[in-house]
Amino acid sequence: LGEACLTLHEQTGAARFREAVERWAGCIAQRTPANDGAGAYADQYGRCIHFLCRAAETLNEPRWKEQAQALAEEAVTHLYSPRAGMFRSHPGEERCDAVDGIGILFLALIYLETGDAPDGLGFHF
Repeated sequence: LGEACLTLHEQTGAARFREAVERWAGCIAQRTPANDGAGAYADQYGRCIHFLCRAAETLNEPRWKEQAQALAEEAVTHLYSPRAGMFRSHPGEERCDAVDGIGILFLALIYLETGDAPDGLGFHF
């Protein structure tokens, strides 16, 4: 819904959609660390990071990029397993399931790092 509000703001310039984007960014901030510190699924991190990066860029709000960076650090802390030498798709198990959205997380991390949104995949996830 946050991505939809951002797209609607881009298309219409309506203040109510910017307000909705601000509220979504606030909801993400209030709910992190995810699951009271236990971590979240990869796709949840990825979607939030992507939304915050896109919102920061579109609405010229650097604080949202900083929020995305903090969320990315949380995601890596919870999902990267040094023992296994790989990312897992959700905390608590030493495995990676594609259905848990690990690709979405990786695309969002690339977007955060490079500033280049993924092309050709139909994303605004």
